[in-house]
Amino acid sequence: MIKNLNYIYAFCIIVALGFSVKVVLAQEKPTSQLIESWECFDDDWAYNSWAISKKISKDINKPPVLARLKRFSKGGSEHGEVVVAGSLQKARFQIRGFNRRWDFGARYKYTFIIEPNKSGAYYDFTTASKVMPSQLYKCEK
Repeated sequence: MIKNLNYIYAFCIIVALGFSVKVVLAQEKPTSQLIESWECFDDDWAYNSWAISKKISKDINKPPVLARLKRFSKGGSEHGEVVVAGSLQKARFQIRGFNRRWDFGARYKYTFIIEPNKSGAYYDFTTASKVMPSQLYKCEK
């Protein structure tokens, strides 16, 4: 009887240790932390008139958001997300000089850059390795 109790006691200790190891491992997995988030609008009269009228009245509706960009940190490295036309795409994120840059899409052939003055530019590298921005935006945090 005592021998059986020793086996049961040893089994309980092993199970308890195994459970605590699993709990510790589960807690140590790094999770993504949102560092910054941007909304970008068409860089034309609609945005400029909204920005001017926002100073006069807080009730003016924003122009439509055309792109949302996010920067995350996970385990010491950074990555991003780009949402365009309701489609979420994973992105590489980096800071080059003062500019924030998201590379996304198949083989990272698309790039979105936000400059310190909050101007955004979209580049499509599917047809050439050097291109001009095909769309310009105004962006806000």
